[in-house]
Formats: sequence, structure tokens, C-alpha cells
Amino acid sequence: MRSARSRAGRSFSSEPRMTETFAFEISGEVPSKKNSRRLAMAGGRLRSFPSKAHERWHRTAMAEIAMQKAGRIGIPLGMRLRVDCTFYHADRRRRDHNNQMASVLDLLVDSGIVKDDSWDIVAEESCRGEFRKGNGGAKIEIRILSEVTDEKCRDASRISGARIR
Repeated sequence: MRSARSRAGRSFSSEPRMTETFAFEISGEVPSKKNSRRLAMAGGRLRSFPSKAHERWHRTAMAEIAMQKAGRIGIPLGMRLRVDCTFYHADRRRRDHNNQMASVLDLLVDSGIVKDDSWDIVAEESCRGEFRKGNGGAKIEIRILSEVTDEKCRDASRISGARIR
């Protein structure tokens, strides 16, 4: 990690600190990827695909994430992360936050924010819901917990690619 001294004598770094938080907001109700799947024949086999509604949300959310992460420093590889989600619900229908969290984690991987959503990288996750009449969406906060200490996990992080930009 490179550091330098500011005029006030405090050191600063071009690398994210362990306590740094990366926050993103996406609009629209987060659908479950697991529910409402569609079946289709592909290659002579019956395959399961996410619903069209989920695919529409995913495309829109990817664009929103891309606009918010433009020009920001990425999350370095080899870090253990905590992902906190607050789901804002436009109505009072029942929802499964675990399935919504799976959709958000897949979105973070597909958008290049997080290289992998396995347990050794996303070490902690939490989700909660709030009612916001007529205005669904989600707030995603990613915190760096520590470096991955297990050699096997560190090797998997190195294999998955270069630093996110």
C-alpha cells in the first residue's frame, strides 16, 4: 500500500482502508432470481432461466451500478467483505429477503464490483426491509473486513482477475 504525507502531516493512502465503505443505490423492487423461473429446451435438455422480469431488473440495475462506480477506486482482490442491504418496499406484500440478497450478490459479481460471492470473499451479509410507499429499491453497502489469510482463498482471488476499476 502506497502512502504519502499531506500538508497537515497526516498520512493518506491511494488504497482503500479496511474500514472504507462502498455504497450503491438501485431503484425498483429487487426481484428474487430463484422464484418465477421459466423452463425452456436448450441443446435437447430442459433448462431453467430467470424470469423476464428479473432479467429486465438486472439490466437496469447493471446500468445504475455502472454509472455510480464510474471513476471510483475498486475493491481490491484478496479482501474479505461484509455486504449490507436495505430493501425498500413500495408495498406491504411479503417478500423473501434471502432470495433478494442472492439477486443483489449476483448483480455485484456480474457488474464487477465483487469478483466472487463465495463465503471466503463475502464473509458477512445482512439484509433488512423498510416500507417506502410507491418507491421500491435497495441500498447496498460493502465494507472491507480484512485481507484473506487462508492461502487457498488468496490463490482463488488471484486467479479471478486483476484489480477492479
